[in-house]
Amino acid sequence: MRRVRGDIVVLGAGGKIGPTLAVMAARASREAGVQRRVYAVSRFTRRSAREYLEASGVEVVEADLLEESEWADLPEAPNVLYLAGKKFGTKGQEPLTWVTNAYTPALLAKRYRSSRIVFVSTAQVYDFVHVSTGGATEEGPINPIGEYAMSRLGGERVFQHFASKLGVQAIILRLCYAYELRYGVPLDVALKVWRGEPVSLRVAYVNVIWQGDFSNIALRALERCANSPEVVNVSGPETVSIEWMAREFGRMLGREPVLQGPREDTALLVNTAKCCALFGYPRVPLRKGMEWVAHWVEIGGPTYNAPTHYDVRTGEF
Repeated sequence: MRRVRGDIVVLGAGGKIGPTLAVMAARASREAGVQRRVYAVSRFTRRSAREYLEASGVEVVEADLLEESEWADLPEAPNVLYLAGKKFGTKGQEPLTWVTNAYTPALLAKRYRSSRIVFVSTAQVYDFVHVSTGGATEEGPINPIGEYAMSRLGGERVFQHFASKLGVQAIILRLCYAYELRYGVPLDVALKVWRGEPVSLRVAYVNVIWQGDFSNIALRALERCANSPEVVNVSGPETVSIEWMAREFGRMLGREPVLQGPREDTALLVNTAKCCALFGYPRVPLRKGMEWVAHWVEIGGPTYNAPTHYDVRTGEF
């Protein structure tokens, strides 16, 4: 954070990842002895997120990114991280999904044309791949399934167009399943094991990454921004078996998992070799993160009550 100069704006900071990322930016700046302002921009439908950010020294800006007129009033900053997007509840709200995911990236590029932009997208733009392939690579084919995934690919393409036209320095991160104690694939599986509910194997393999590790990578990616934005898959390096995860949680929680087939041999998987070469391996190993999640479930810790629907194969969320 000493090398990154200037203030930081996190757009879409009221979701699950935004508060962690913005607070990490503020704390890392203080620890590095760098004076800067970190802004968190969102509608903030969760008051607790706003309170957490303000208590951590982050400046909160309430704005609706769907309203073009509000972009002009957003704070100036040479460093921007874009997290906005709509996934859950998209079925039946397809027009809003497309506007959120494919229209606002144009406003982003125009408003912050002089800034470095870390554009966070999703691995959902890829098709399911066979587990033996090692996951989809950044250079490989893309085939988004469902309107959410199509709209996110549309957002990437719109952003790439305007970034190229306006000379914006940027990088695109395709995230595959961040998790922490209150949400994520490991929590979904752990809760099902704890409650004795069936664990679906329709999507039998996943990649996951601890949310703090993703936030670390996203902030460091500011230094990788360039006029021709590169694309980087971001997740953990393991191809994780859902059956193995369920059995491990069963051992940790003293429960026998209920597994529900059939097991498919294709899944939404990404190859993270490029990410690991650029930013190193995640600091939180998968098993350690799972131990934290198991303990959280056992003590009845609060959650967002927001299942990932990792086992959906239709692209409908």
